[in-house]
Formats: sequence, C-alpha cells, structure tokens
Amino acid sequence: MYHACLCLNVQITLHLPPSHSSPPLSDPEYESVYVGQEGISIVHISPPSFISLILIFPQVHPQLTLRSRTHSKPLSDSQPFLRRHTSLTCLICRLAVYRILQFIPPDMDATEGPVLPTEEWVEHQVLQSESGWVELAKQCLVSPLLLSASQRSVSAILLRPS
Repeated sequence: MYHACLCLNVQITLHLPPSHSSPPLSDPEYESVYVGQEGISIVHISPPSFISLILIFPQVHPQLTLRSRTHSKPLSDSQPFLRRHTSLTCLICRLAVYRILQFIPPDMDATEGPVLPTEEWVEHQVLQSESGWVELAKQCLVSPLLLSASQRSVSAILLRPS
C-alpha cells in the first residue's frame, strides 16, 4: 500500500513488519505503520521538460521538508530516557506527513520546535525511525487516490501552456 502527502512530494510505501515488532501507540490524528528503512522517499516534481526523466530517475529533495520536535517527556520515573516525537512536514503542501518516536538521554538537546539543518544533513537524509515504524498522518492520500492525483499532476504539467 502507498501513501503520500497532498502534493505527492513525500511518498511512503508500507512494508510487512517483522514478527517480533510491535507498533508504538499513536494519537487519533496518526496511524502507526511499518515502512522499514526504505519505505519513505521525497520526490520533487521538476519542470515539464524533465518529466520523462522524473518517471525514471526521481530526484530526492528533503530540503523541501521541515523537521519539528515536540517537548520531551520522561518515559517513567524508573527509566533515565526521555521520549519525544519528531515530525516531518512537507513545505509544498504544508501537511505534517508523519512523525517518529525517539528515546533520548536527558543530557541531549531536548528543545522543541523546528530542527535547523546542519551541513550535509537534511539535504541528504530522509527522517527515519530506528525501528522502521512511523506514525502517518491520517490526512495523507492512500493508494487509489494517490494514483489519481499522480495522473492529474502529470496531466497538468503536460497540458500547461508554455
């Protein structure tokens, strides 16, 4: 099954989770899905002259996304780690597409808000979880809608006056 943000910039392919893996709890606006380490791609649609190349060689542009962290909270009184969510928002359609759960030591930077990119980080790496589980926004497009939206996007690009 496939999911994507509203503009198709962030695309997510679901995979079967390992038998020993269980999904993290998520809130009502998100759904826990298993994507593994290769189920997320950021594909930016380029100008029409490159449309045939995009279908063959999609370009990865994570710089068209924004990562944001939530406030860190203690796991429990007995455990030293904090838990926080880091979400990925598409800057084209402005949808918070998915988020991952992270467990961090208390001495790590636990500030909330946007994550400012450092040299060669966000431009080259897609936000992934260690476990392969992500919490997908329920507003994302799913397989049949994704195919329809993709066809409309390609048609709009091809039929656009020069």
